Amino acid sequence: MTTIACSPDVEDPADRCGEAACPGGEVCDRSGATPACLDATADDDGDGLTNAEDLCPRLAGAPQFDKDADGIGDACDRCPIAPPAATPDTDGDEVDGVCDPDPELPGNRIVAFSGFRAATPGWTLPAGWAITGGDLVATVPGVSAGLLAIPIVGTNHVAIEASYRIDALATTGTPSITTIARDRRPAGTTLMQCGVAKIDTTERVQVSTDVDSANAVGMGLFDSAALYRLGFLIDGGQTGCAVVVNATNTKSTSARGGGEQMTEAGLDVGNATARFQWILVVAR
Repeated sequence: MTTIACSPDVEDPADRCGEAACPGGEVCDRSGATPACLDATADDDGDGLTNAEDLCPRLAGAPQFDKDADGIGDACDRCPIAPPAATPDTDGDEVDGVCDPDPELPGNRIVAFSGFRAATPGWTLPAGWAITGGDLVATVPGVSAGLLAIPIVGTNHVAIEASYRIDALATTGTPSITTIARDRRPAGTTLMQCGVAKIDTTERVQVSTDVDSANAVGMGLFDSAALYRLGFLIDGGQTGCAVVVNATNTKSTSARGGGEQMTEAGLDVGNATARFQWILVVAR
């Protein structure tokens, strides 16, 4: 079980506005279930930006950020990490292709996304973490003293995924990059983790839940020249964890879980400097 889908076949986003290109004086809005041609000079959402200027022309006040550079703003993009797929939403739940952990099962929704263009209200940045140049940079020379915490709607069906590069490793200690799911309740906190760690010369992808743990030995998991995608899928009583290296090499493992309702997602770094491009949380 894994959160990370294969990259879909994509077509030029400029070709996707119904069956034909928009006529002169109109622009194509591809953020909805059905692409629509809008008057370029009008302001459909009334937020002071014309439709031609607005990355989310039907969502008032949306931040003008577009992480995947597909012309659709992150706040209204049905998959903010990849251009629209040729067949984007096979189950009709308005989560497109590569972002949907269950592409044949409806009901998923994007509950949190950041391309780290700016701080997001409600998120907690611990010491040593900073948003710089469109990335979230975590510099943790020892064991992590804090993690990026993201509140989410309580659910035991959630996928948490992040993209990152490694800038440097500490000269001592165990380097680690981890995605986190946590449930805080008066009776106690449940923590689930999916990550990679380097113990001496052995590199592992590892997952731990409230009732189980597992790991798998991998290679190339701490290469400063590589681009990584790390994430996990909590599906009731089963948790899968995977890391993708340069979009081709995948290593994964899985463990049993207690089926708890997770109310927080996050990132954790230890004995390393990591540069995150985005984090995506999809729940059902």
